[in-house]
Amino acid sequence: MKTTFNLKFLTISIIFLGFAAVANAQNTATATASATVVEGSSVRKDKDLNFGSLIKGNTEGSVHIAPNGQMTYSGITAPSGSSNTPQAAQFTVLGTAGASFSISTPSSFTLTNTNGTGTMTVSGIDITNWNNTIGSGGETTFNVGGWLTVPANPNVGLYQNTSDFVITIQFN
Repeated sequence: MKTTFNLKFLTISIIFLGFAAVANAQNTATATASATVVEGSSVRKDKDLNFGSLIKGNTEGSVHIAPNGQMTYSGITAPSGSSNTPQAAQFTVLGTAGASFSISTPSSFTLTNTNGTGTMTVSGIDITNWNNTIGSGGETTFNVGGWLTVPANPNVGLYQNTSDFVITIQFN
């Protein structure tokens, strides 16, 4: 009887130890860690904004260059045959294909005569030919135009910007 009792006790002990082992079993899970390295983003100027040559007039006038390069003159004219060809500014945004961004421009900036005194104001900055996503090749290009106000009887000479004509790209 003692042997039977010991055998029953041993069997019950093994069963309880088995349950205890199952109750204390560890469960694990594995996660994957990752990082993606992408191209840095930047913007570069490809072409400067150039309103071309203008004939001095006795009244104030304006010149508009559209982003597609189309010129509109009001109260001022351009000389025929000038080698100073007007062009819209052009910029290229470089970065990861599919990245989205927004563009901001100054509301206006000033051109100052490099040969003396006199200023002109560029305003109405106009952007077209762009979308706000970098293309599959890692770049997208856009053009910038604007309105140049020419005062009456401006001093002859080259007028260039003295304040920043800065195009800012903000990635979303």
